[in-house]
Amino acid sequence: MAEKTHQAYPAAPTNEYTRSDGESLVSEDELKRKKRIKLFTYIGIFIVFQIMVMTVFGLTVMKVKTPKIRTKNTNWGPYKFDAGSATFLYQGVTVGQVAIPKSKAGMRSTKKINVKVSVNTNALPSSSTLESELNSEVLTLTNQVQL
Repeated sequence: MAEKTHQAYPAAPTNEYTRSDGESLVSEDELKRKKRIKLFTYIGIFIVFQIMVMTVFGLTVMKVKTPKIRTKNTNWGPYKFDAGSATFLYQGVTVGQVAIPKSKAGMRSTKKINVKVSVNTNALPSSSTLESELNSEVLTLTNQVQL
């Protein structure tokens, strides 16, 4: 009969460092922790970027501007104003004054306010050209409005 020979294979060289399941879990936990840190870093960068964009948008486009008298409200929202006054002048002399009530102008619109004013010409000097302007049906008045 033929002899059966068992050939033995040499064992793999062993080193002092053996890997246990505990070490593999630590490295998996470490990978998860690194991924989580990277995710939160990206979220933080995104939030900072959004805050910068909103700040720039707020300071440029949404900037509150005082509307001019006789023009539109240029703001992207309503403009509330307190009571004010309008003074009418003829050749630099006050001839009338009227109060403007507290109100609100809508977004990018015009607010029309009708007021009645009594003009008093007693303070005008006698050398003024008021009579000639009234005869020509053209009276030049200037006004100052404070809101």
